[in-house]
Amino acid sequence: MNLVAIGDSLTQGVGDVSNSGGYVPRIKQLFDERLKIDLNVKNYGIAGERSDQITRRILQKESIQKDIQKANMVVITVGGNDLLQSLQKNALIANDNTFHKNMNSALNKYQTSLNELLHAVKHYNSNCRIYLFGVYNPLYVYFANVEKITDYVDKLNEINSMTANDYKNCYYVDIKSLTYGQFKTENQRKELLKDSNHSSFNVKDFSEDASDSKEINDYLSDKDHFHPNDAGYDVMTDNLFKVIKNTENFNKY
Repeated sequence: MNLVAIGDSLTQGVGDVSNSGGYVPRIKQLFDERLKIDLNVKNYGIAGERSDQITRRILQKESIQKDIQKANMVVITVGGNDLLQSLQKNALIANDNTFHKNMNSALNKYQTSLNELLHAVKHYNSNCRIYLFGVYNPLYVYFANVEKITDYVDKLNEINSMTANDYKNCYYVDIKSLTYGQFKTENQRKELLKDSNHSSFNVKDFSEDASDSKEINDYLSDKDHFHPNDAGYDVMTDNLFKVIKNTENFNKY
């Protein structure tokens, strides 16, 4: 079987302490160990890319096109940079109505861009199965009181999920659990809310809280406090594997 992974830093594997490449080699290993299937993988992850940049790469690079044509599965991580750049652009807007108007406009633009990305994949291989990851809020444990970040993470995840449902053989993979890390229960999150002393988000606050300290979230990197660590990539891999097992007909291979 052939799997093409394309997307942003979560595909590249940024934050993986073992430097093995994030979820991509892990999913290959699971196929080998649990299914006895030799999975050929290609990793086209580039950190920092938005949805439109990922689409542009597909349309411009013949090597990606050829690998998609041979793929049984295409796995995509997308949306995190679109959302992050929109939040950064609008973070200093004091008027809530203006902030929400701008953010909703950005999400509408993202939805159009996401459709273009999925169309590009389907153009080169209409029969492959597409697995589309959601996103998570890496700042939650530091800013549990700041609901607007998590609200827009939820909105983007809804776009990814609903858009995946619009395409044949396209499936959504939820990783929102990375938002909460080890704070899995409602009571644990309530305690986190009590300890949070921020009512708004700015980069200076985050830099002061996280700089040179161990990451509070057990699933995120100590180095950048943003990307998954080994445990986080294990969660991504397990969630992807569960969705794949529910959708692939392995008897064909």
